[in-house]
Amino acid sequence: FAVETPFEMPQLINVTRGLVQFGERGDELMNTLKVLGDASMGDAMKFGMLGLVFNQIRGVGKLLTQDFRQLSTRGIISLQDIAKHYKVTDAAAQKMLSSGKVSFEDFKKILQGMTGEGGRFHNMMAKQATTMEGLRSTLADTVNIMKRTIATPLVPYFKAAMSMTISLTNAMEGFVRNG
Repeated sequence: FAVETPFEMPQLINVTRGLVQFGERGDELMNTLKVLGDASMGDAMKFGMLGLVFNQIRGVGKLLTQDFRQLSTRGIISLQDIAKHYKVTDAAAQKMLSSGKVSFEDFKKILQGMTGEGGRFHNMMAKQATTMEGLRSTLADTVNIMKRTIATPLVPYFKAAMSMTISLTNAMEGFVRNG
């Protein structure tokens, strides 16, 4: 998944940990990561913030005005998106938002609609992954995966060498101290 996105592993791991803490697993987890990645327009900073706010909204059970402000000022969701989802006017959507009537489930559906077929964020990660920055990120992930693949079988040898170096250093320190 990391190789196919404009995000690097540490960014994905941070958001994934938050989702897993709320019980997401398997296909649900992967679908949510895709929705959040597309809604963040493939921007790593927005992705991390959106992951955090998404879980805050889930924890409270509804979209609060302060969370809406964080998302709207970053171009992720607008009052018009809420109004469109509920098929109401902007004024009615504002009233619903300020009175805590936008549930987490509806917020999630709004994001899914914006990232699904025909939505303004549809396949944004894939589009962003083909930019220079997205390609640089993909290269970095590919190199890191290769490093781990090469290094994993060598870990026991490195551990043994470090343990021997520690023992040798301790012995030398004792020798110097005792003269």
